[in-house]
Amino acid sequence: MKRATCAALALALTAAAPARAEAPETTTDLKCLVFAMGMAGNSDPSKASVGTMAALYFLGRIDGREPKLDLEKRLVAPDLQIKPADFPSLGATCGGMLTTRGNDLTTMGQHFQAAGK
Repeated sequence: MKRATCAALALALTAAAPARAEAPETTTDLKCLVFAMGMAGNSDPSKASVGTMAALYFLGRIDGREPKLDLEKRLVAPDLQIKPADFPSLGATCGGMLTTRGNDLTTMGQHFQAAGK
């Protein structure tokens, strides 16, 4: 009986515990995903293509870090609503992340080419 009471208490405490806070990097990646999804819907095919690739990149980062994240719920959260005034800073932040990683891949490719692989 005592064991059952302890188990019930432990379960109640676990259920009452607040959800683990989202990593700041995840919040940034979510904002970049929303921004990229907006670009993917652009009527200019080149901007839409960049937006699609960026959305997949940020989705991969999110899924890799937070695989159980309720993405649908998070994407409609108030903190992810983007205003036109946010576009320049998001473009710089998100674009900078993509550029950095793209440069890393270019450098790796050059190393592989030099090594004959």
